[in-house]
Amino acid sequence: MADIGEVPHQKSSSEEEQEADEEEEAEEPAHKILSHPQKWPILKKYRILFLVAIPTFLTPLSNTPLYPAISDMKKEFKTTAIIIDSLLGIFTIFRGIAPIFWSSYSDQLKTRKRVYLASLLLYTMSNIVCGFAKNVIVMILFRIIQSIGISASLTLGGGTVSDVFIPAERGSVYAIYLTGYFVALAIGPYVGGLITYSLGWRWIFYILAITGGATLLLMASFLPETFREPGERSSSRPHQIRIIRESHPPTPSEESKQYTQKKSYNPLLPLKLLLQLNTTLSILSKSLISLIIYTQSILITKMFSFYYDVSNMYLLFSYMSPPIGYLIGSFIAGIYSDRLVERESKAEMRKEREMKREEKKRLEKGESMEMLQEMIDDRDTIYKFPIFRIKVAFYSSLLVPLFIVCYGWLAQSKVYILIPLICTFIAGIGLQGQSNCISTYLIDANPGKSASALALSDFISYFLVAIIIVIINPLENYLGTGWTYTIMAFFSIISIIFLVIILKYDERWRGVNI
Repeated sequence: MADIGEVPHQKSSSEEEQEADEEEEAEEPAHKILSHPQKWPILKKYRILFLVAIPTFLTPLSNTPLYPAISDMKKEFKTTAIIIDSLLGIFTIFRGIAPIFWSSYSDQLKTRKRVYLASLLLYTMSNIVCGFAKNVIVMILFRIIQSIGISASLTLGGGTVSDVFIPAERGSVYAIYLTGYFVALAIGPYVGGLITYSLGWRWIFYILAITGGATLLLMASFLPETFREPGERSSSRPHQIRIIRESHPPTPSEESKQYTQKKSYNPLLPLKLLLQLNTTLSILSKSLISLIIYTQSILITKMFSFYYDVSNMYLLFSYMSPPIGYLIGSFIAGIYSDRLVERESKAEMRKEREMKREEKKRLEKGESMEMLQEMIDDRDTIYKFPIFRIKVAFYSSLLVPLFIVCYGWLAQSKVYILIPLICTFIAGIGLQGQSNCISTYLIDANPGKSASALALSDFISYFLVAIIIVIINPLENYLGTGWTYTIMAFFSIISIIFLVIILKYDERWRGVNI
């Protein structure tokens, strides 16, 4: 018995949250909690992240190492430079088209692992055939299959990140996931040159086949299925909760109809996401950023070799400068946006807990109809935390226009080489910070359809990239470097305008078709 005058223990907010978590988890079967990917041990999560990141490392290595081998391939196949150049362009085109089909299969038939295995099998076999190809037609055909195979990696990886990691972790985790991609982007041409001059260009495909086959075996043995239903809840922790806009709840007959439809496979279903204006504008913003990134990648070595009489070491540094900026920008933006998301998610969780207490009180009073109406109204509620990705994307984007313009004009004016390199490095931080946050926004804002949203983003991005690959060199020869990068800065400003519009209308547009 408590002594007279003893003050009863007051529960802190953290204790209340812990009790709420324990009560909610107690209501769920233990097997359901343990089977939820976001409940898996941290080491298991990062093992999965490592496995799905390997194909992203192979993606640039499937194309950029061929740059130094173009002349050797032209001689061996006895064809023109245009035909050999098409081997690079074809890879880019199908790299953008194929993810639509992979992601729609993954999201609609609720599987990640089967798609990873099928795509890697295609990739490995096509590399073997490319390595032994005796004529250019066979090479072109199997380069298409190679591109289709590896194209699943980046979009499905985003889906896996969504499955396994809570929203407050996804920005930084997505940056870790892309690390191998940027490393491969930086070293690809030099690895290709080393292999070509020491072993021959065919060994590029043999090594890719060996690596792809090893990755296939690793995933078959150690990668679990991670797909989960978007409506599942494993905990009352704020960053694990999603409420999607649904103004008119489906009737039981409509729900059964939707369930039946999910069993079928519609490869073009991801295109329906373009009816949501927030998704469309965010994809367009990211696509314009991809356009600038590829313009830099195509022109940078040519620019510095043309305007500056420098050693190969400087040329190597000039090519690596943007990817290093991309890597840093991705981590800074990802970590910062995660912190903002976690803060906002906690605030939203407190509101939900208060709402639940109010519902219990009304239920005890017999106000069942009023409570039911409130629950229906609540289905039209969407959480605000995804918009913080767009805010950080906006902050990152402000670095791009000024530094991209300065880079072009300073290089053309032959200013000391380190100054334009610093400009392209800072622009790279802004470019990938913006791209990372938009990608994470697409994941957060489209639960259950994250792979499809990223596939749409890749589709539009690589469509624009395929165009820029064809026209950028003639355009730069005609306008000059300064004006070419002025146009790129204009594209960056347009992408910023798209972000501003999303910031204003996100809550009104998210989950609503036009």
